[in-house]
Amino acid sequence: MFQDFNNVQIGAMATQAVDASQAEELAKTIQAGHGYLGAPGSLVGGAALQMESIDGTLKSVTYDASNLVMWPSIPQDRAYSLVEQYVRTNSYGDGGSPYIPESGSPAMNDSEYNRHAQKVVFFATRRGVSIPATMVRYAQGGDLEGRESQSGTLWMLERLEREMYKGSADFSNNGHFDGAGVPGKVQNLNLAGLEQQIRSGDSDYTAQARAFDGFGGAQSVVFDREGDILDETIFETVSNQLIENFAQPRECHMSPKSMSDFVKTFFPKERVNSLGIADGKAGYVVREMVTSGGSIALKPNVFLKPKESPMSQGARAGVPNAPASAAAAVTTDGESKLKAGEKYAYLVTACNEQGEGSGHAESAQVTVAADGECVKLTIGQPQGGNMPSHYAVYRTSKSGSGAKKFVGFVARSGASTVFTDRGEKLEGGATAYVLDMRPEIIVWKQLAPLMKLNLAQVSMAKEFILWLAGTLILFAPRKSAVIGNIGRAS
Repeated sequence: MFQDFNNVQIGAMATQAVDASQAEELAKTIQAGHGYLGAPGSLVGGAALQMESIDGTLKSVTYDASNLVMWPSIPQDRAYSLVEQYVRTNSYGDGGSPYIPESGSPAMNDSEYNRHAQKVVFFATRRGVSIPATMVRYAQGGDLEGRESQSGTLWMLERLEREMYKGSADFSNNGHFDGAGVPGKVQNLNLAGLEQQIRSGDSDYTAQARAFDGFGGAQSVVFDREGDILDETIFETVSNQLIENFAQPRECHMSPKSMSDFVKTFFPKERVNSLGIADGKAGYVVREMVTSGGSIALKPNVFLKPKESPMSQGARAGVPNAPASAAAAVTTDGESKLKAGEKYAYLVTACNEQGEGSGHAESAQVTVAADGECVKLTIGQPQGGNMPSHYAVYRTSKSGSGAKKFVGFVARSGASTVFTDRGEKLEGGATAYVLDMRPEIIVWKQLAPLMKLNLAQVSMAKEFILWLAGTLILFAPRKSAVIGNIGRAS
């Protein structure tokens, strides 16, 4: 209605136009406006009386319980001690002849038993709210202490979800990732995850069926995609290997990207849609893979996204300072997968029980001169502050350029630590797990359910601990498989 306030006449006998000040006041009476673009404290005058909608202003940009895959799936049982023991039977007798002469007597033949154990580990988070904070109302509604309890629970489940798969499997053991080479402090406190137990059991005599010794009973259940994406062939190969180990593979857990790359290979390429998608829908969702070992349900899990880079923000107080140095050198080796002409540069961060430090040291680029050479990365410990228990190592692709992505951890071994790179880990590579989920194969043994423990009040803050105790046991590690070094489609 009013296009130009400065040309508006006030009253029938007005003789002059509205000045700028009067126009501003008039505008306030007929315009709502946004009031402000900053904090509520910036509202002055009439704007301070303006109504605001603050209902449900707290929004989460992170995960919730619906994103968990392993925790809801895994069979659970009670634990009754801090070290849960179990016995494996890997032979019903030796390989002797079953025949005897008419009046003879068979040789003594007994089953073979092996005792194993997994320690119960403790997951916990300490939380707190101030006493005054529990007495006031919040725009988001609800109980602040209850909200923090919920957040702590989800944080615990996130850590548990990741640890159940990986555990300490990414630690290098002189260039090999076989579940060993774990720092003592980490080994004493941390959970042995699925991958760690599968890799350790892959070469364990007691985990192999001795009746098939010499008949392929020791074939590996650890598979390497070497940068390729998942396809039908690898699922059939893995399934066949597992059924020969008397398994019933029924689930494959993988990252959403790995799942997406696999699904894209089934998109119709012909003008006639042979896959039968109707009603104007495009695309194809693969929920199961049918193999000679039966149907395997495909379950994408966002917590299986591979680690790629250091954290963009530093972790809590107490993390180590940056390593003092990182020097790479090429040397001869009989077990390396590196090829002549490949170029690599490295980045190293320091880690302890508080997390990963934000500082880093970088190496110069090195070139592999001949097939089979490896790279020895010598890491100097931080010159001050808290000492790390281990280091995280990041590497470029074989071109020597581009982003440096995670390849593994190495335990600190004093003032100078050597990380051996034999090319067994793809930088930023993903991992998938084909699992036999029967309770006689895999179980979560729980000593104590998730509980809230209130701490003594010594200040104007109410503090509490959320605590969970249990252990993961893979009774038959060769009845599940690991598919590592999965690449990404462009």
